[in-house]
Amino acid sequence: PWKLMALVPMGIPNQVLKHKTVKKIDEVLEFID
Repeated sequence: PWKLMALVPMGIPNQVLKHKTVKKIDEVLEFID
């Protein structure tokens, strides 16, 4: 999950990939929480 979080600040041209990445991060954070 850390690699996915690193991609967010870099800015992903592909909005679909960005959406999936953010969604995955949210799932991870919910899992941790």
